Amino acid sequence: MEIPPILSKTCPSVFQIFLFRNSMQISIFLFTWKGLFLLVSIFKQIKLTQFKNYPYQVFDFGSKIVGICGSNGSGKTNLLDSLYYLCFTRSYFTNADGKNALHGSDGFRLEAEVQNTQMHHLCCILRESGKKEFLLDQEPYKKFSAHIGKFSCVMIAPDDSQIITGLSELRRTFIDTLLS
Repeated sequence: MEIPPILSKTCPSVFQIFLFRNSMQISIFLFTWKGLFLLVSIFKQIKLTQFKNYPYQVFDFGSKIVGICGSNGSGKTNLLDSLYYLCFTRSYFTNADGKNALHGSDGFRLEAEVQNTQMHHLCCILRESGKKEFLLDQEPYKKFSAHIGKFSCVMIAPDDSQIITGLSELRRTFIDTLLS
């Protein structure tokens, strides 16, 4: 599925997400901008198999600026969570990997083509046995922690308003995560 561009501006780099809510739908806008000090990750394509509400879906991100919009419950946040999952080896929303599998399925598979300094192939498989595998360019990781920090991603959800209005400790934790 080709996601239509909302603007035709050439500007590679870090993802920024905007969430607009009205009574009928939630629209999430994801775009990139040129950063001076950050090593950036650009997702070119992602394939979701039995992940949350996607039996199988391929998304091609062919433009520098991409808008994702749809009705409530159509999978916009699940798509963003799959990008987060491939960067951090876990879901943003749940610690239980099995809860990310499509209802009635025991596992899932995420694959993506991602560019930072070069093009990489990421793959995450949750097997029916509950065993999770994570591969970078067809090579499995012995420890998932070796993957953290290789691909940049920042996720901001509505519940994260506490970063602004809450304790300074929350802001420090968020910035520490952002910079790591």
